[in-house]
Amino acid sequence: MAARSYRVGLIYVLCALIGLVIATVTSGPARLLAGPLARASDGHVQLAATGGTWWSGSTDLIISTAQGRLQLTGLTWQFDATQLWRGELTITVVSNAPELSGTIGAQLGLDGLRLRSTDLHASVQLLANQIPALGAIGPQGALQLQTDTLALTAGRLSGAATLRIANSRSARLGDMGDYQIDMTGAGDSVAIALGTIRGPVRLNGNGQCSLGGVFQFRGEARAEGPDSARLSSILSSFGMPRADGSVQLAWPIGSGAAHDG
Repeated sequence: MAARSYRVGLIYVLCALIGLVIATVTSGPARLLAGPLARASDGHVQLAATGGTWWSGSTDLIISTAQGRLQLTGLTWQFDATQLWRGELTITVVSNAPELSGTIGAQLGLDGLRLRSTDLHASVQLLANQIPALGAIGPQGALQLQTDTLALTAGRLSGAATLRIANSRSARLGDMGDYQIDMTGAGDSVAIALGTIRGPVRLNGNGQCSLGGVFQFRGEARAEGPDSARLSSILSSFGMPRADGSVQLAWPIGSGAAHDG
């Protein structure tokens, strides 16, 4: 009888401890996340004006790069633990910042991370601020990133995403048209394919970005139409001019060197 009472008491204690852990995780102040994130990113990623809990909260995200500082205001997140019994935790992040708006749906599992139903919108200026060569021509337009599933599982990338550049234009170049970048997971890297939807500058090429952060790209740019001579002159600052009037694009970025393809 005493042993049975001991087991019942132990069960009550365990249930109380589990409840305490759950309550701590779901109601812990979100501001406590700022310190570990800043330390893990060596100060390059910081949280400000953080409110709510670890489970459901809001924050301003500040990202510092060599090109400057980007601040995204009013980010919110919400965890869904209904599939936790299967080893899956879903998080939905919503951004209403002027620089970046949309939704990121992510699933954390025992085997890795999956991005699902992600739809983000931003100004081309956001990209230009990080690439000096683009910033020099003052581009305008809209960026849209969409993906059904892009996964990093067991250290390998799979799935696909699409980045569209719509209604791009420049004070120097005028209407630049629409372009699309298709990204496909290829094991230890993401394969990149650039194509032109419409516009006076035909861009195409292929490259890859490794998990180590090395970016390599090979392609070409070719101006068409009545203003092709002026456009070609400006495009030459982005690569090496060829005899046929096109410009060879070659951008190795990172610790590795690109190879001619």
